[in-house]
Order: sequence, then C-alpha cells, then structure tokens
Amino acid sequence: MPAAMIPGNTSQGAVQGAIVAAMSRAGLGGLLGRLESGALAKPLRFVGLSGIGWLLDTSVYMLLVGGLGLRVFVAAMIGGLCGATFAFLTSSRWVFSGRRHGLGGRLLVYLVYIAVQIVAMSAVIDGLATALQAGFALVDLAVSWPLIALLSKCLITPFVLAMNYLVARRLNAAP
Repeated sequence: MPAAMIPGNTSQGAVQGAIVAAMSRAGLGGLLGRLESGALAKPLRFVGLSGIGWLLDTSVYMLLVGGLGLRVFVAAMIGGLCGATFAFLTSSRWVFSGRRHGLGGRLLVYLVYIAVQIVAMSAVIDGLATALQAGFALVDLAVSWPLIALLSKCLITPFVLAMNYLVARRLNAAP
C-alpha cells in the first residue's frame, strides 16, 4: 500500500487539505461541502452502482437482441431484471446502509416494483425502437437494428434511473 494511502498517515491528510484548499480557492468549496456532508454522496454512489447495473442490463440486452435476435421487449425485460437486482442489492448495502434488517422483504417489494416497471419500460423501449426505425427509414438513413435498440434503451435510461433512486431510497429509509 502506498504511504499516502496508509490510515493515519499525515501526508495523506496534507494532500487532502491541499485539495480542499485548492477547491475552495477555485470556488468549489460549496460543492465540496455538499459532497462531504453527504448531500450528493448517496445519489452519486447510487448512480455509480446503477451504472454498473446498467452495463450488466445492457450487455444482456444487446446479447439477446444482437446475438440471439430476440425481440427488444423480451430482451429488455431479461436484461432489466439482471441489472435492477444487482443495483438494488448493492445500493442497499453501500448507499442506503442505515437499514440492515428486513432486506428480504424490501427486495421482494422492490422486485414487484421492478417487474411492473420493466414490463412498462420494455414496452416503451420496443415502441421507441420501432418509431426510430421508421424515422430512420423515412429519411433514408440505414441504421442497424441493434444500434436502434441500443439508442432506444439509452434514451429512457435517465428517467428509469431517477425512478429507481426514489423507490430504493424510500424502501431503504430507516423506520
């Protein structure tokens, strides 16, 4: 382990102090304060873990659409279930760590929510992909079906991420 990473090492504290001072001089002190106080820490951790879940979801989705020729609707449901389960389990531990008991029950509630959401969003992705394909054909632009499928999934991702954060935060709130 490098000397700067050893707990209690004064050079690590000096480096952190220098970073804080530089950020304050640059006018980023408010942002730093919010990060340190946790105002942005949970959402940022959730986005990071959900990003990994999204990569898992999208990898499964693209394998099923591009590799196996599955319908977008079905592939989105299967990939979404994989990614959402990963994101919930990891965020329950590393984002919303204040509530340790009852994970099984909360996971069940989340899986019911996610099942409804996945069916609804899979239908949206499928419809959006079909509309994009028609739009590209209308302007005589040749775009491969897997790319259209990926684009349609990417377009709805911010909305899905926001909904999932709000639901996960609610389910993991301390009683």
